[in-house]
Amino acid sequence: MNWTNVLICGTIGSAFSAVKYFTSKQKSKTISALAFIALSITIYLFSPYISNIAKASKLEEKYKENQLLNTISKKHPDEFKEFINNSKKAVYNHEPQTTIDAYTISLIRRVFSKHLNTASDEAIFKLITTQRDIYQILLKEHPGDIVKFELNQLDDSVVNLEESYPHLMEQIQKIQEEVILSENTVKTPIDTTLAKKKMASIYSSLEKKFGEQNVFMTFSFPNSLPAATSAEIIVSYYQALLDSGKENTALIVKYSMAT
Repeated sequence: MNWTNVLICGTIGSAFSAVKYFTSKQKSKTISALAFIALSITIYLFSPYISNIAKASKLEEKYKENQLLNTISKKHPDEFKEFINNSKKAVYNHEPQTTIDAYTISLIRRVFSKHLNTASDEAIFKLITTQRDIYQILLKEHPGDIVKFELNQLDDSVVNLEESYPHLMEQIQKIQEEVILSENTVKTPIDTTLAKKKMASIYSSLEKKFGEQNVFMTFSFPNSLPAATSAEIIVSYYQALLDSGKENTALIVKYSMAT
């Protein structure tokens, strides 16, 4: 039971009862006026809570309007329900929209990772290509946001990708939805030895370009470096993935998300 709801309903209910009592039992216009004033003040004071309750009640309907999230709600109802419950709590507690955005990203990543082993090399390659394209734009305009997106540490300063780059975000969501909806149930075995070898080769090339310490810090403690430095290394990593070809890109991504 949500006691905030109980308190709100109870208080407003008492206010309405007070109006009815005073207007029926007392003939004094002054008392009636005071009762109505009390009601108005009560509603004003609790209006933010009422607004949040109304907003929270419509969250599920709102998110199901998004094709990808609607697909997740059908394919993974338990995960979607948990996401909705967490989002509602965030709204009740007046948490910023970025908190809910982080929940959304976490849900999509968690669900997508479950389908990764059945995803085609082509789908993964397209996904990484589009993500690279977005990061290349951010590198010029908002380098710090790249690190925040990678770590899922969103705040009010982060650029709204869906508003700024709707076409690219639509591409990403379409690919993710196709992977989740795929009827393919055959899991591709991950060649761990080969994946490690390919990753080591990429890291080695990055270290030659940016320095061993900078590369290590970027993938271990990215916030400890200037945002522009970490961002450039991350973008270069995605580019190196793509340069290794479709098969190797898919192999490394599957290995990375499985560990």
